[in-house]
Order: sequence, then structure tokens, then C-alpha cells
Amino acid sequence: MAPGLYQYDVANGKTKQFAFTENGKNVAIHAYQISKMNDNNLLVSTLYGLWKFDAETELIESLPGITADYDNPDVVVYSYQDEQQQVYKCLNNLGFAVYRKTGEKYAGAFWFNKRMTVKHIVPLNDSLLWMGTSDGLYLFNSLRLKIIQHYKTANGLPNNVVYAIIPDEKNNLWLSTNKGLSYFNVSQNTFTNFTQGDG
Repeated sequence: MAPGLYQYDVANGKTKQFAFTENGKNVAIHAYQISKMNDNNLLVSTLYGLWKFDAETELIESLPGITADYDNPDVVVYSYQDEQQQVYKCLNNLGFAVYRKTGEKYAGAFWFNKRMTVKHIVPLNDSLLWMGTSDGLYLFNSLRLKIIQHYKTANGLPNNVVYAIIPDEKNNLWLSTNKGLSYFNVSQNTFTNFTQGDG
């Protein structure tokens, strides 16, 4: 398959490709990750910036103020939209930026410029987000635009690379890392780590 965005229909086994266009020309774009926006459109993280897939028109559109020029692209590996409608553009080994919509465009509201990659974001509530990164686990306040907590191996994580986060019914977290699975008891602030030796 050529690089791009595809839709697979499970019922009939058919695949449909959607084109990225820049200045009226189709562009071959490597899509890394897709996340759902609050209006049911999609954010598409790519080798050439962050784009929006309009579910109604089935068109891939640039996000004014966020999508980089095709000639000077950002490598966006993860994206997210929070309860405040803010968009998170997470760059490869360059931290993340938060954008707010002002009229028809987005404007930068926060920039965390650190040599790390955000790999997964999960909301705790309408203002707090857990972030799994290549530099440990972060708790971010989306209203205050501030890092609240940062957990690393010194705090009990088995490894500083957190790939994915799954909260349980008590809002504790299951984390996948480079050195096994970790269970974070949030209220007790403790990690229980599991490896292949635990089965």
C-alpha cells in the first residue's frame, strides 16, 4: 500500500484511500496515529504535520496555525483534543505544543520543549491528563497548562518509556513500558511492576 490514510470496511472487505492535498496537489503522507476530535472528525498525525479528516466531507484538511508547511514539515507522532477543545501536537523527540482555536485559526498556548516523545494521553477528568512518554509518566493540567507531576524510574517505574495507559475503575493506571507492565496506584503513589517472570 502507498503511504496515506485508509478506511477498511469490515463488512465487505473493501479499502478506501483518502488523499492529502497541498496547493491542489495530492501529497503522499505517512500517517502515524489517528485520534477522535470532540466533533467526531479525526486528527491525523503524520510525517508532514498534523491534519484534520472531516468525517462528513471525507476530506483531509490542514489546521490553520498548526499544520506545518509541506516544505518545512513537523514530524507529528501523536495528537489529542482535550475537553477545552485544545489540540495537542506531539513531536518526535521534541516535546509537545498545545493550541487554542481563535476564530478560524489556531494559536499556540503552551510549548513543552524537551527531548521526549509523547506516546499516549488519557484524561483523568475534564482538566487533568495522564501522558505516557519516552521520559516517564506526566500529569498535565489542561486548564492551567502546567505539568503537575512527573514520574520516572526513581519514583518506581520499571522503565522511563511509557507506551500506553489504561485506567481501571478506581482511576489507577496500567502502564506498558520497555521493561514490562506497571500498575500505578494513584492514591498511594506507588508502582507495582510485572515482568515475563510473573507470567
